[in-house]
Amino acid sequence: MSEVMKYFLREFNISHIRTSPYHPQTNGSCERFHRTMKSMIRSLSDKFENSWGECLPWILFAYREIPVQSLGFSPFELLFGRNIEGPLSLLKSTWLSQASFAKAKPNVVKFLLDLREKLRTCQELALDNAKDAQSKAKVWYDRQARERSFDIGQMVLVLLPVPGKALHAKYQGPFKIIGKRGPVDYVIEMPNSRRKHRVCHVNMLKAYVPRDWQPLCLNTVINQSNVPFDSQDHDLDFGPVTSNTKDTFSLDHLPDRDREQLTRLLSQYPDIFNDNPGKTTLCTHKLELKPGTRPMRLSPYRVHPEKSEQIRKELDLMIKMGVIEESNSPWASPVVLIPKPDGTVRFCVDYRRVNDVTLPDAYPLPRVEDLIDKIGRAKYLTKIDLSRGYWQVPMVDDFVPVSAFVTPHGQFQWKFMPFGLRNAPGTFQRLVRKVLTGLEMFTGAYLDDIIIFSNTWEEHLEHLKLVFDRIRQASLTLKKAKCVFASAEVEYLGHVVGLGKVAPRSAKVEAILKFKRPTDKKQLRSFLGIAGYYRKFIPHFAHIAACLTNLLRKNQKFVWTEVQDTAFLDLKSRLASHPILRPPDFPLPFGLAVDASDVAIGANLFQVAKTM
Repeated sequence: MSEVMKYFLREFNISHIRTSPYHPQTNGSCERFHRTMKSMIRSLSDKFENSWGECLPWILFAYREIPVQSLGFSPFELLFGRNIEGPLSLLKSTWLSQASFAKAKPNVVKFLLDLREKLRTCQELALDNAKDAQSKAKVWYDRQARERSFDIGQMVLVLLPVPGKALHAKYQGPFKIIGKRGPVDYVIEMPNSRRKHRVCHVNMLKAYVPRDWQPLCLNTVINQSNVPFDSQDHDLDFGPVTSNTKDTFSLDHLPDRDREQLTRLLSQYPDIFNDNPGKTTLCTHKLELKPGTRPMRLSPYRVHPEKSEQIRKELDLMIKMGVIEESNSPWASPVVLIPKPDGTVRFCVDYRRVNDVTLPDAYPLPRVEDLIDKIGRAKYLTKIDLSRGYWQVPMVDDFVPVSAFVTPHGQFQWKFMPFGLRNAPGTFQRLVRKVLTGLEMFTGAYLDDIIIFSNTWEEHLEHLKLVFDRIRQASLTLKKAKCVFASAEVEYLGHVVGLGKVAPRSAKVEAILKFKRPTDKKQLRSFLGIAGYYRKFIPHFAHIAACLTNLLRKNQKFVWTEVQDTAFLDLKSRLASHPILRPPDFPLPFGLAVDASDVAIGANLFQVAKTM
């Protein structure tokens, strides 16, 4: 601020009120003025298209003549101590014979004294009205607001404009708080920025939570000797093969005779047990875009140097596998790495913008309950998993450029179906159903999780042989490390099934038991989502969780009381008691139990079982 401006403010007793940059909410009166001015100019521009600029002085005059709601006075009254009469006011006074243009003030001294008294009175009344308006606005704002504060020295993320896109902002950092100005403004240290220190409003800050990030295991050891070769076709379908995590199948739970028979069967299909994805001939994937769609180009996400190295290794591996290739497409989507439970990573592309312009595929996915009920009282269960299943479905050549993605290491495009596309699950489920057509009586599949169930050992060997033949004919491959053969119980779709029983998966129950008390609606919605997946194991789930679901209502303030805490612990304890259900026996009769209360209604099909 210049010295002249400082002198002007000091002489006229004007207070300098600071506001946080990029946070216009703290400058409400100015923002309200801009909003009103834009509405008035818009009305004029519709009527006077070529001369609206000449009317700007009259717009300002009209605005300054009208009383401000929060102050109770017009700007003219607060500045001049009297109300300025505009055209409408003068016309009204003339009609009512209230105007007296000949009357003058008695003298200058009395006029100034009256003016000073009017200004003082207007100021006092304006301040009282402003306080009342501010208190009402604060009560209204605090209905959805919650107090936030940070400590000096704490690391935070700051909402800053995107370089080159002044109207777009994203959280960047972390940065360190080095000071506090007022109750809601903080001084942030930015050593790598042109401005080393920046004052930010609390609403622009988010606590930085450091993560103990561990390097992800990629299993990228290449074994060229295991590359299958067909003398009739020199274009290899599978590319280089990654080393298997297990060299032999885990069959120790079987008797010697059964283990020998199963090992002999598995040895007949060495080509389908391969960590490298195959190339199916049963279907392809295409993208049906909305008419008139133009290419979309996004910049790659910034990543940690270690993750950047992981992306490079994944790119090298996928190029050797032949699932991607370099691209010059006008389309571009950023990439993300998703850790998987087995320690490897799932290379995914953020296709949200592409999915918005993709026509949906209505092909249905199977219901989890139906798949679990099919297993029934089977004694032998085998679970197989396709090796990077999506990468075994070729892309239609015309839509390969749409799948292009960008990384810190360049631009590439998919030759096979990637993860993240809107219609990819439907395409893959359609493929699996084609593979298992005619085998539905002893197989079930949810995407690439396939289960084979039988009542006798001989039937199970025959069923396995039929499924393996279909997989070989479809040119698909299985991941040996994730296959479980001829077991009495298996973990399938979040449940433990087998021996005529269905129970929640222990790892999921453990995660629910370790879930901390929610502190906001997002955390509560997450807890109810994972607990609701097992609601069939909890009698009266809706009634118990009613007080929790009520907190998710629109305009409902999040207040955690003893009632919610009791319901939260009750749901945990009921799952911790290891509940077990029995799959339905369809030849037996069913019963229907219904119940209702003031807050919930429910119905259950049940069967009377003599034994478990």
